[in-house]
Amino acid sequence: MLIWTEKSLRNIAEEVNRENPENPKISHMTVKEVLLENEYTLQANRKEISIEKEQPDRNSQFEYINKQCKEAIRDGNPILSIDAKKKENIGNFKNDGQEYRKSKDAREVLDHDFPIDELGKATPYGAKLDPQLKK
Repeated sequence: MLIWTEKSLRNIAEEVNRENPENPKISHMTVKEVLLENEYTLQANRKEISIEKEQPDRNSQFEYINKQCKEAIRDGNPILSIDAKKKENIGNFKNDGQEYRKSKDAREVLDHDFPIDELGKATPYGAKLDPQLKK
């Protein structure tokens, strides 16, 4: 049996019906039932494969940061945690979030997410006080 992993239920049904014209036609709902019976479900991609070697001194980096944080707490200074890995295109682009707006008044954005060189990219970040400082 061939496996089509990037096709819709309707497209799989069409392929099966085209390859087996002598058999009774099957519907997309039958395809769905067969997939579920065989423990197939919709799956999102999972980022697991690294193309870079793991940093050999990664643990020492965190030990250093932890030491610096402890010293700052001891001295009564705040600690900021900033995640600045992700880069976002600047401009009127679609994002995955949602917001409440009047019905049928969705925000209009550009039809493609190609970066606009003149606007560049931004590094979104979040900052928060270390919970230990609330004591």
